[in-house]
Amino acid sequence: ARGLCVESKGAMCIFCPGVADIPLMAVKGDGGFGYDSTDLAAIYHRLFIMRADWIVYLTDLGQETHFHMIFDAAVQAGWHRPPVTRLDHMGFGVVQGEDKKRFKTRSGETVKLVDLLDE
Repeated sequence: ARGLCVESKGAMCIFCPGVADIPLMAVKGDGGFGYDSTDLAAIYHRLFIMRADWIVYLTDLGQETHFHMIFDAAVQAGWHRPPVTRLDHMGFGVVQGEDKKRFKTRSGETVKLVDLLDE
């Protein structure tokens, strides 16, 4: 969608004012791509290539705002057209370690699902 991305501090951003005060970064200031851009690409792929009409994301509650921003950007781009398509986020809480801090999956600090289920 033309005009969807706006340059801000060297990055190409998508603003979702009804959802959050911070923008999504379609392209980072260094030219790289992060979770925002890959999640946008995944929405596009699922709606247009896989022809999904209902997509449900199941993640921890810490990702809720991020996915609502992604869904809003998909509406702005004209990809997501409720009620023809449906995008939902289902949050399940936050998985924490023994120290009561949230797991940081980027750094590899994770536990296997089978180990969590055994507790």
